[in-house]
Amino acid sequence: MSSKKPMSMRSAGLWLLLFAVACWTIVAMEAVLAHEADLVSIATALAFTATLVAWPFLGGLRLSPAKGVRHIVPCRQCGSGLVAGIPFCIHCGAFPKPVGYAV
Repeated sequence: MSSKKPMSMRSAGLWLLLFAVACWTIVAMEAVLAHEADLVSIATALAFTATLVAWPFLGGLRLSPAKGVRHIVPCRQCGSGLVAGIPFCIHCGAFPKPVGYAV
């Protein structure tokens, strides 16, 4: 068995940024050299860019018109994101919610 640790959010985000830049470079080179861009290349570049835009929200960042930008602190028992308005963690049942819950 391998004891590899999972990739951190920061390094995964950097890899995603690298792939997005590489995909858009491929699209630009196709446009310059062939005077046309392949739809598959554009779709791949858009997919990586959309994932890159959504990346902060996968890590717990939330936007709300009333409260602005906020970061959801995960449950200290199981590490999952906590749901607002519920007095316990729906994943592990920790009650009351662990200290550090950002609303």
